[in-house]
Amino acid sequence: MEYPIRPALARAVPTLPTGPNWHFEIKVDGHRMILRRTEDGVICYSRTGRTVTSHWMDLAVPAMQQLLPGTVLDGEAVIWNGGTIDFGAVQARAASSLDRARALAARLPASYAAFDVLAHPEHGGAAVAARPYTERRALLVEVLADVGPKIRHADTTDARVVGFVGPRRRPRRLALLPAGESRPRLSAPLDPVLAARLGALLADDPVEGEHLAAAGETYTALATELVVEVLAGTGRHGTLSVVRAR
Repeated sequence: MEYPIRPALARAVPTLPTGPNWHFEIKVDGHRMILRRTEDGVICYSRTGRTVTSHWMDLAVPAMQQLLPGTVLDGEAVIWNGGTIDFGAVQARAASSLDRARALAARLPASYAAFDVLAHPEHGGAAVAARPYTERRALLVEVLADVGPKIRHADTTDARVVGFVGPRRRPRRLALLPAGESRPRLSAPLDPVLAARLGALLADDPVEGEHLAAAGETYTALATELVVEVLAGTGRHGTLSVVRAR
């Protein structure tokens, strides 16, 4: 399966189809989103294939905690406000800056209305997408059975930036020194929007040479005061997932 996936889109028809083999879903007013759980974290794609993870971290975080790596879901990002779905709130979130998106998420957290599963590591991987809809629907119910309707918010902690991997203006990863650790480790791959923002913050910091990280990969060391926020629980025994700069 190639990423980003371009999902099949609905089209208007003058009359509803009839017959025993048709299935219907409730239409929700949100933004179509492919949610992909990777080995390193979660990537959220818009219907056009654009990576939008940074604006929807309140969906990405619980997905990383509750879905197996290799799971790909198709659905809709929605926001409940006063007991109804607020499409204007979804549009405002999608069009906002990263700081504004975080503030909006704290006030009106998003929900993910999943209506299809396109891949799952325990059921054939990407071959799931080629199965009949009835089989995928049954698998979706099974995959989400223990997730529940509530969003599980994650705590975060700080880590000091000591370097980067890749181009300085758009680093692929950061070399981080979390609290309580003595040897730098590399973060998960950065979302492109977040990478550009962090790159701008690191643009003028002095380079201190090349160093070896704990994973065996080299990084460019920097003398910087930059501190980033990472997901709690993704430290010593997991991947360091960067949320934002402090």
